Amino acid sequence: MAKLRVWWGGGAAAAPLGVAIALAISVSCDQGSVGSQSTPSPIAGATASPQPIRLVAHTVVALGPHVVAALDCDSQQVAWPTNSQPIADQQVPHRDAIEVVSLSGGTPRVVARSAHGGDLDSPVPITDSWLVYIEYRQHLNTFSADFWYLSSVNLVTKEVRQLASATAGAELNELPRYSASDGRVVWDQFDPSGAPILRLYDFGSAKESTLDLPPGTFPINPVISQNKVVFIDNSTDPNSASEDWLGRRGSLRLFDIPTGQTTTLDQEPTAFMAQIGGSHVVWFGMPAQVKTVPLGGGKVTVIGNYSGIPQTNGSIVVWYDSRALGFLVFGLGDGHVTPLQVADWPDPRGNFALCGSRLYFALSPDLEAGTSTIRYVDLAGITV
Repeated sequence: MAKLRVWWGGGAAAAPLGVAIALAISVSCDQGSVGSQSTPSPIAGATASPQPIRLVAHTVVALGPHVVAALDCDSQQVAWPTNSQPIADQQVPHRDAIEVVSLSGGTPRVVARSAHGGDLDSPVPITDSWLVYIEYRQHLNTFSADFWYLSSVNLVTKEVRQLASATAGAELNELPRYSASDGRVVWDQFDPSGAPILRLYDFGSAKESTLDLPPGTFPINPVISQNKVVFIDNSTDPNSASEDWLGRRGSLRLFDIPTGQTTTLDQEPTAFMAQIGGSHVVWFGMPAQVKTVPLGGGKVTVIGNYSGIPQTNGSIVVWYDSRALGFLVFGLGDGHVTPLQVADWPDPRGNFALCGSRLYFALSPDLEAGTSTIRYVDLAGITV
């Protein structure tokens, strides 16, 4: 399969388009040297705890020689894209299936398969009984695609709904990035004329709409919670002309669905990979900063100089720091940054998802002899 060059710091790594999205969620575009174990610096009121919290890892399911290409969860289950054929000779086969398993473990079940011969290796968010996924095929060694299909599957009835697709034209120039919550899904895409737009689909009413954003807005990386959509406006980034679809950054905006009003959460044009959890928004900003702001707007808190894409449940913020080679947690209530020691692994690198007080993760297969296991650690004891 054709590969995409994605730069993490000073070096280059090859990854398929969707894998690049998954990597970006768990590993930042660090401007320093990857692998450096220099201590990150908390700033703007965050205080660091010198001693790590040691956590016991609990196994959800052992998958054997199969990858976890992304990881998502809700209050009932964990989902991930994977390969139906096993890893052999250190080569990962075509990622052609999506599986789910109960949070308590058990036997995984396949809920979606590649229907067009494309790749299924991107995020798989769950809302209510619906799981959202994208199938695509990268065009040669470029940043565009031969096709993409954004779809959803009902985990109870097995019904599949196609939300959007592109097989020709300007819509193929960038893959959609998408988010699902509270019975709706939002995604960015180019329309047939090449204009960037945000689309919204409501599973309950089966209605789709285009969000009415201010003229000149270049919306990317939307995330949704209740009646609010947070997105990054790439039009404010002075480097936008030289950025590829994955590297786009910009100011952080908020779109209120009932009123149709767009406001600014953070004017700095460096926001990247925003996430919503509870009443807070978290994101990665340059230079190498983890930041947070209340979902309704207010003071922006720079948690510290860290290298990682954060997630939050509204009480804590968690991210994998590629310089410290481990997870860090920030208490939104007490302002403390604390390292997490996950079992005895010196580097718990891989995909992860924060659901409630549990941090689910799957180590990279190269750390576990070519196999994957989905595990979790309980953060309830440190939630403030």
